[in-house]
Amino acid sequence: LSLVYNKFRISTPRSRNHCWRDGFEQRYAAYLAAQRNLDVVSINNLVGMLLAEDKSLLAFLQEPDVRADLTSDELALVDEHVLWTARWIDSEVIYHGRPIDLIPYVRRHRDQFVIKPANEGRGYDVVIGHLTSDTEWAAATSLDKDMPKVVQEYTPAAVFPVIYLAGTGDSSLSIRPMFVTMGLAIIRGRYHGLVSRVSANAVTNVAREGFGQGVLVAG
Repeated sequence: LSLVYNKFRISTPRSRNHCWRDGFEQRYAAYLAAQRNLDVVSINNLVGMLLAEDKSLLAFLQEPDVRADLTSDELALVDEHVLWTARWIDSEVIYHGRPIDLIPYVRRHRDQFVIKPANEGRGYDVVIGHLTSDTEWAAATSLDKDMPKVVQEYTPAAVFPVIYLAGTGDSSLSIRPMFVTMGLAIIRGRYHGLVSRVSANAVTNVAREGFGQGVLVAG
């Protein structure tokens, strides 16, 4: 290998997904040694992640002062492609043009919302309201100063039949309905394909029974 990509994340210290927890040097020993020896070029997101890793940045796109500075085309792009998001704090927010008391409203209308850690990835601790019990939703919507969260409006993922190869001890093929989400692959501002996630879990991420599939367009 001459070039590798490794994505780093910001996360809270007690998170299951905390990248810098004890033992980091041992887990990444070969990778770090290769970098020190100049044996490999490492591409990562360290430059940009302090600015753009936190999901609560999406909440700013709902702020009236921010929206007032956007052009009509930018507003249309945001409203069409970015789910309504708010930081999970005890406050009043604007939800589709009207003020609501955020926490009481979300707790009463859990079928409309998803709770996510603000600075995590891989689907860790993502809770979809309509798929949870009363107890689970109460826990997800609690305030925790050590675990910042966001609430997002829920939108269902597409469901497609997927050819599935069973795991260890079972080599049979089957066709299963699975949740599918897709994102555009953009290189230097141009479309070059898509990245999809396929999962038996409604949280379509590789840490939640899912797997990724990249489809690149050459030319």
